[in-house]
Amino acid sequence: MVRMWNAEAYALLDGEVTVDPSAAARLDAWQRRWDVTLPAAVREWFAVGGPGRIMQDNDLAGVDWLALLDDTGPGARLLHLEDDSQGCCTWVVPLDAGDDPPVLLLAPDDATGESGRVYAERFTVYTLARAWETRLFEALDRSGDGFDLDHPLPSGALDRLAGRLTALPVTHGWAGNQGCDALYRFDGPAMVGLAVAGDVVLWSAVASDDRALRDELRALVGAG
Repeated sequence: MVRMWNAEAYALLDGEVTVDPSAAARLDAWQRRWDVTLPAAVREWFAVGGPGRIMQDNDLAGVDWLALLDDTGPGARLLHLEDDSQGCCTWVVPLDAGDDPPVLLLAPDDATGESGRVYAERFTVYTLARAWETRLFEALDRSGDGFDLDHPLPSGALDRLAGRLTALPVTHGWAGNQGCDALYRFDGPAMVGLAVAGDVVLWSAVASDDRALRDELRALVGAG
């Protein structure tokens, strides 16, 4: 069986994943044009149409909308991934940091990468996070549930969540509509997302078909 770099993301998106030969050819042509090589995990994500499978709330790159951060200088080694819909930040990935490179968060007017800070330790963490967020928002839409805003984070809440659910990789710096220290994600019989700054939860969301479990977990994270 061929290894898929972004297999965890594809599993969450509940769709059969195959490489589109036309997309792969266009990616190869783009690489030749700019004399660059896409990291393996990044190329795979675009070749299977990954960006089209996740939420479209931000401006996402795609096979036909690939661009380097800049044509010359340091920005020429950074691939643009997405822009925040409010114009607050940009996500990029370095082309020379291995097959599964980190994803960096930049200020919106940065064409060199100087403002870069790590959003996700690996590209596969970024795709997993985006796939999981897509499922979370779909679940919230189905249930009519929303977000709890600006509440304290109880001591030990993250450890208790990790004891009951599966802790997914953490991302940093941005939480959908504002800056944060970290965005924690937990999966299982319930999906729990927590955007945290210091000891404050900027927003939390709990989705579960088990309403009693949902209410219990909301209380656990300080929202109930």
